[in-house]
Amino acid sequence: MATLNSLPKATSRLVFKSLAYNTPSSTLFPSSASTYNCQLFTLKASPPLKTSNASTPRTNKLSYISPHPPPSYDSLVANDDPDKLRRIAQLHKPYSLQLTMLVGKKKVHKLATVREHIKRRFREAVRLVVVRGATGEKVTGVNGTDTGEKELVLEKEGELWKHGPRRWLLPGYSYVVIIPNLEIYRHPLPLLVEEVRKALIHVKKDALKKAMESSLGKLDLREERQRQVSHSLEDLPSQGESETLR
Repeated sequence: MATLNSLPKATSRLVFKSLAYNTPSSTLFPSSASTYNCQLFTLKASPPLKTSNASTPRTNKLSYISPHPPPSYDSLVANDDPDKLRRIAQLHKPYSLQLTMLVGKKKVHKLATVREHIKRRFREAVRLVVVRGATGEKVTGVNGTDTGEKELVLEKEGELWKHGPRRWLLPGYSYVVIIPNLEIYRHPLPLLVEEVRKALIHVKKDALKKAMESSLGKLDLREERQRQVSHSLEDLPSQGESETLR
């Protein structure tokens, strides 16, 4: 089994961002969030908040213009195919994931170093799944018997370039992880990676299902409203009837 230090260079990068500590609970745990529960953690994914354009401050676009032009990838990789140039360009644009981790001092551990180690292990498990397509496969013995252990297996580079991080993550969604105990601290990494893989798949499928049901519900309401308007128009008197009423 390959160790983290001996892994080859990843095909893409993943950057973690966290919500502020004073974020209200209605934002952290909305009713529309998709949830995955297990013994190690609880993962919640909530859709992006709807913000009005009026509340968003306007910024000067000139402030974002770099004084120096970006380097040309054609000069970095001369006489190369376009796919390789595209892959190199993608390496300079990391995928941003909003992941907020709640690790309680009372339930998990009183030492901040232990809690930070748990956060780091979970983030690395997420990075292995999203960036490298890692999974935990069973280890077979000499006679083909199941040893009860799992090893870390990485996906091939071609499949990673084909799907990318969006295979596992929902763009714009906020992920919140609740760590209830100290189990992740000593849990084997292949088993943790496998559990994280299941959680990301379950949360994405459930969120897409809820989004589709919401869209269908809005469509049904729109059709019902149009039906009510058409019925109300039918109840109005015609031109001949209105003249007789006069």
